[in-house]
Amino acid sequence: MGQESDARLTGLSDGFQGYRRPSNELWRDAYTKGIICLDTSAVLDAYRFSPAGRKEYLDILHRLHERIFVPHQVALEFHRRRVDAVADRLAELESLRDEAAKATASTKSVVNRLGQRARALRGQIPGILEEQSAALEFVDKIIAEYDLKTESVAGGQDAVYPQIQALLEGRVGLQPTAEQLEVDQAEGLARLEAGKAPGFKDRNKDENSTGDYLWWAELLRYAKSVTTGPVLVVTNDTTKGDWTYTKKGIRIGAHLELVDEMYRETGHQLLITTVSELVQFAGTHLDVGSAVSQETVAEAQDIALSAKLKRDSEQPLDRKDSHQRPISLDEAADVSGISAELLRYFVDAGLLRGLHPEPSSDEFHFHPRDVARAMFVNAAYVMGISRRQLRGFADSLPPGTLNYNATLYMKDGELFVSLDRDDLDGLVKGGWKRLSPPFGELLDVVTSSWPPNRVRLVKRRRTRSASDERARRLAHRRELLEEVELQIARAEGEPGDMSPQIDFLRDEAAYLRAAIRRELEEDGTD
Repeated sequence: MGQESDARLTGLSDGFQGYRRPSNELWRDAYTKGIICLDTSAVLDAYRFSPAGRKEYLDILHRLHERIFVPHQVALEFHRRRVDAVADRLAELESLRDEAAKATASTKSVVNRLGQRARALRGQIPGILEEQSAALEFVDKIIAEYDLKTESVAGGQDAVYPQIQALLEGRVGLQPTAEQLEVDQAEGLARLEAGKAPGFKDRNKDENSTGDYLWWAELLRYAKSVTTGPVLVVTNDTTKGDWTYTKKGIRIGAHLELVDEMYRETGHQLLITTVSELVQFAGTHLDVGSAVSQETVAEAQDIALSAKLKRDSEQPLDRKDSHQRPISLDEAADVSGISAELLRYFVDAGLLRGLHPEPSSDEFHFHPRDVARAMFVNAAYVMGISRRQLRGFADSLPPGTLNYNATLYMKDGELFVSLDRDDLDGLVKGGWKRLSPPFGELLDVVTSSWPPNRVRLVKRRRTRSASDERARRLAHRRELLEEVELQIARAEGEPGDMSPQIDFLRDEAAYLRAAIRRELEEDGTD
């Protein structure tokens, strides 16, 4: 027998913590006794919430006060950007109001025009128009709930700043010395060039490209001085790819390099969460009971999405990238918030604006700016329809028709709609609605933001027979069903109340089983 007295052995899990999702016990430790590090987006969200959501959010942070750490770099960026945060939120609300007003005006115009043809129903028109006006007034009331103005924030007269100031009293890191800052800047720049986390996705910023590393370095030094852990970073920058580790579109945890560096330098485990997840799961780990409403959770998710879309739209061009830089399906899934396999379903169905892979490939060949504009929380959201409508559309067409033979894609700033010849002829003769009511309505939504002279219709030859399409669709739906069932199992093991997500996934699984059953019945097989 060999001797192992001089050999140093370890377990399977030692040193590989980042490859597994944190356990419920680790999450509980992070919320109840760990370091809570807020990044700039997490602090600025106090300005982005409505008054009711803001109160709930700040109440949670007050319960964590004694363990909060805000790096000096974060505090600096907060002061630089707080006016911008309010201005951006106001601009977004104004844009939504404009959309509602245009929709209301369009509906009123259609009702008035049709009313001239339906004399028997003309008496109902005033009531319908009044309902439209009431809907717009309702939108105005919701928007009016946001209580901040850029002038008051810029002048230091807003009511939010004193609340944040009181919350973070004694919790902000000291300014690094000039010598230390020089060292951190050099390391940050080196990491940008090497593509090393954190912050390497910011290498194209005109200014503050090393900001993420500067506050990360501060956090490492602070965590060394604290004996209790783990370290929980609260940030909305989880979609960039330089803070998180994802697999098949599923976020596992913090970026592997950061997990290793934190443990190596401080001995602490590293976890990462978003503001929406913080308010969602606070009730599980903190004594907040039912104080955190689902409305606040939804508002936090909407704020994160709005900030992400704005940030991506302003991202400078990467001169190292070609105009057709490939974006992987996993990367798109990470941004969209759904699994790669579920995303593939919408892509293959030709439902997504600006996202369609090259043949026999999982890569999207569009410029990063174009892809950023096409990102979404879920397919139904970006299309402006309900999930039920989306599911109904996806299964409303006969096998081998538009459900799997229509492709929407972008090229040189134009939207192309690629259709089979028969479908294209029908479109030219009768417009979107002649194809089929669900598909026509969907194309109206998808193309509504594109000027007519920027939309192109393209013929495409049919490459598969109806039976081939049916077999392909059946196999793909079976794969999707396996993926959904796997996600259900994972969600059931997550901390906190995951029942809404589980219910949605079970609904998706039931839909896929029914679709598979219909395919088998049409094919005459079991």
